[in-house]
Parts: sequence; structure tokens; C-alpha cells
Amino acid sequence: MNSNHPALISGGLFFVIGLALAAALFTGLLPHCWHNGPSVCYWMTRAAGGASAVVALLGLAMMFSRSAGAGFGMAVGVFLNAILIAGVAGPLIGPCPSPMMHCHSITQPVLIVAAAVIAVIALIEIRRLASRGRRYSRKINKMLPSRNWPALPAKHRRKDLESMTNPQPSQNVAGQPAKAAGEYKPLTTFTIAAANVTQRPLRSLLLGLIAAVFTFLLFSSAMVTANLEAGISSLAARMGADVLVVPQGQGKKIQSVILRAEPSTFYLDGKLLDVVQKLPGVAKASGQLFISSLDAQCCSVKVQLIGIDEATDFVIAPWLKHAADKPLSGNDVIVGDYIYGEIGSTLKFFDQEYRIVGRLAPTGMGFDSSIFMTLDAARRAGRAASPDRADEMAQSLSAILVRVNPGVDPITVSDELLDQLGLKANVNFVFASNMMSDTSAKLQKVVSVMYTAAGGFWAAAAIIMLIVYFFAFSERQREFATLRALGASRGKVVGIVLAEAFIISILGSAVGIGLAALVVSNFSTVIAHAIGLPYLAPETGSWLRALAASVAAGILTVPLASLPTAWRIGRSDIFTTLRED
Repeated sequence: MNSNHPALISGGLFFVIGLALAAALFTGLLPHCWHNGPSVCYWMTRAAGGASAVVALLGLAMMFSRSAGAGFGMAVGVFLNAILIAGVAGPLIGPCPSPMMHCHSITQPVLIVAAAVIAVIALIEIRRLASRGRRYSRKINKMLPSRNWPALPAKHRRKDLESMTNPQPSQNVAGQPAKAAGEYKPLTTFTIAAANVTQRPLRSLLLGLIAAVFTFLLFSSAMVTANLEAGISSLAARMGADVLVVPQGQGKKIQSVILRAEPSTFYLDGKLLDVVQKLPGVAKASGQLFISSLDAQCCSVKVQLIGIDEATDFVIAPWLKHAADKPLSGNDVIVGDYIYGEIGSTLKFFDQEYRIVGRLAPTGMGFDSSIFMTLDAARRAGRAASPDRADEMAQSLSAILVRVNPGVDPITVSDELLDQLGLKANVNFVFASNMMSDTSAKLQKVVSVMYTAAGGFWAAAAIIMLIVYFFAFSERQREFATLRALGASRGKVVGIVLAEAFIISILGSAVGIGLAALVVSNFSTVIAHAIGLPYLAPETGSWLRALAASVAAGILTVPLASLPTAWRIGRSDIFTTLRED
């Protein structure tokens, strides 16, 4: 750090982060909702933007401050503003409640992560500037007696001289009570290593940053993988249908509806349901109608409206978390987990109000962002969405979901249907087994990319750390030789090097894991949409295994890179080193 400006670098960081965050919030780059006036998230962005601007101003002041004490006070102010940003993004104000809304899925997570980063940097600066202030005070205290030495009477000068030469003085040079011999902290391997880490901040920061980035990539990859595996397992367990009959050319669209909740509207002749139900080998068959909403009252994006027949449905029922007291009727709806609204509240689509009477448990699929209603209600919504197709809507479906009897090949059922329809066949078949295979193959590709990236960064990180430690050995040979000459064993010196590496790796890994947890948990909606695969929070055991593996890998990375240097230090000759200039 610049001695004239003790908080130059940290102040610059605060200025850049605060300014960028404030600009993104006030310009709308980080979105908020506006439904006939400002929504609650509007006030969240304005409050967070104001606090971010204060962070930028404090950072600017820190850059030009020449006082460690003033820098300390401004760092405390930055930390308090970081807490305020996190507070307005959460309990104090918060975004709109639906996870689908952009203010919830994008703006809030960015604010929380940014606040955490600012708070961590501020805490480090508070600790550093406080230590700098204490060191400065000690220097002043030591200087005062020497400055006043000529003014002291002779007897006082003699007492001071005696106190300095006395092996067990009652007072130190500054005139303060001296510590007894047993009061001094012993110089253990850990204390020496910790002191070396703090005395070489740039090198320690570089190594810690490498460990943090590697651990971040590893833990975030493990968390995302666990979520995807949980989502696919849930899909396989409760998919329900073996075959989906859809209009010609709509096979990809229905997979998008089921897996990613990409709103679609397409039609199939509803009379086909009777034919399918009578096919040999068919245990159950139920029709669904898909209607894409316009911009919804509850969300800043379109949602999928799905009409179902409760009498024949076997797909939605297993997911019900809060079931309706009676069958759906009129404008009653069941909402997915991402759709905000309490039981009994209303939503509005196409100028019609719908009452929430039930809710699905989290599925990790497109059902989380879908709204389920009766077929009649969906057809009314469809006529409002496409008035030119009102007559066609009376009997239309979008898909027929089929469950076959045990031991029956779904392909046999599809072939039988094609034989009965003949030239009238204008349908496609989507087989659940094929969809599961495709989904699993995509999962393997995603996992492979993530872990390849983590492995590639680990290899690069290992090379960088080896280089850093190689040059560190050249710089510190005399230091370690001096320790050997003072009686430290080879093992002691090697232990100091490894302890330094462990301290750096533990701190870096803690930062990386904390940041990964913040990012993955807060950006879950965005990640799920970007990947386009079933995404569901796994059991606690999966998280703990991912955490344990990431912690172990992160903590061992830096010490492993330091082993060659530690070995060279242990084998170096102390007398040759000390004789060299």
C-alpha cells in the first residue's frame, strides 16, 4: 500500500463497485417491475442505489485520504452500507415475491452477492487499518522518551539506562509496566507462519485469490450438478406418462414446456382422446391444453396456462402440495411453485380473474412456472388470446398424455394408433424414455464442461503457484537460513512454509465456497433457465458431500504447490546461504 495514501487500492475498489452498482440500479440495467406505478422492487432498487452511491463516495474519499484512522472510519462506513444493501434486498424492502420476476431472479441476487463482496473487502481493510494504526501508535510511544531524553534529570537518565540493561526490568523504555517473561506469546510454527502471511500481503492475496477462484468453480459445479441430478431423478420418478401425443412438428415444443416452461400454444383435435383411450395396452390417457399468457399480473414474463381434466389426470396430481378442497371449477387454478400468491388470492389473465385454490410442490421442471385450470377455463383464455380461432377452440387439446399397462411397449401403442388413423395421422409421439435419455445426455455434457473448466483452472493455478513459490524461495533463502542458525530444525522451517500455505488455502477456500453458495442459491432461477434441464434442490447429504470434496480440494491445492519449495528449503545449507551477499 502507498504510505501516503494507506487505503488507495481498497478505496479504488469501493469506488468502482459502488459506482457500477449504482449506475446499474438507476439506469434499469438491473430491472425492477412497474405495474401501473412503482412496485415494491422499485423502492428496493432506489434504496440500494443510494447506498451504493455512498459506497462509491466513501471509496473516493479513501483513495485520497492520508490518515489510516480516517481510512478506518470510512471502511466502517462502507461495511455498514454493504449491510444496508443486503438488508434492502432482503427483509427491509425486498423484491416482488414471485421467483419468476426479473427483480427477484436477477436484481436481488446481484445485490446480495455485491453486498457480500463489499462487506468482506471492508472487513479486511478495517482489520488492516486498525493494525496499521496500532503499529503507528507504538512507534510514537517509543520515540517519545528519546525525544525527551535531554530534558530528563540525570537520575532519570540513569534509571532508564538501568531499566534497558536489566534482564528483568520493571518498566519498559516507554515507561509502561513490562510484561513478565511468561506473558509473551511463544513463537510457534503457526504464529510465525501467520506473521509471514500478513507481512507479505500481495503474495498472500494472489495465492488466496487463486485458491478462492478454484474452490468457487469446484463447489459451484458440484452444487449445480447435484441440483440437476435431483431434478432429473424427480422427473424420472414422477413423469407419469409413457407417451405424449402431440400435433405434427410440436415434439420439441412440448419438451420445452415440460422441462423449461417456455410458453407455447398449439392445438390437436380433441376427438383423438377417445381413440387413444380405447387402444389396447393403454392404462390411462388424459388431455391437456396449452395457452401462452400475455404479460402477466404476477410475473414480468409470460407464463404457461395448462388446461387439465381432473377426472382423468394422472400427471399433475402427484405433485400437489396444497390440494383444492373440491374439484376445479370456473376460474379456479392450481399454481406452480414459482408462481406467487396465497391460497384464496387472485391472478389476472386476459382481463379475467382466477382464484388460487391449490399449489404444486417444487418439481424442478416447467410445472414450477405454470398455472393449471380446467379445460373450459383454458379454452376461454385461448379464445381471448386468439379470437380468430374461437370455433376451433371448442374441442381442441394440445397433447394427450398416455400411460401404458405394465409390460406393454409404448412403441406398440403408437404403432396401433397410426394404423387406426391411417392417412389422417397428423401427430408426433414423444416417448418418456427417449426424453429421459436425451436429458441425461445433456446433463453429462453440462457436467463435463463444468468440471473440465474447474480442472483446467486448477492446472493453470498449480503452475502459477509453483512459479510464485519458486521465486519466493530465492527471496527467502536468507530468512530461513537465519532461522536454522538460531536453532530451528529443518522440520520446523518446512513446517512454517506448509503452515503459511495452509493458512492461505483455508482463507481462500472459505471465500470461494461462501461466494459459490451465494451465487448458486440466489441465481437458481437464472441458472435453471440457462441450462434448460430439470433443476431441483437436492437432499442435504448431496450438498454436504459436495462441500466436503470442495473443501478438501481447495485446502490441499496451495500446500501441494508449496511442497517443492519446502523440500528445497529443507535441503539448503545454512552456512553457504549466510555467507552469500
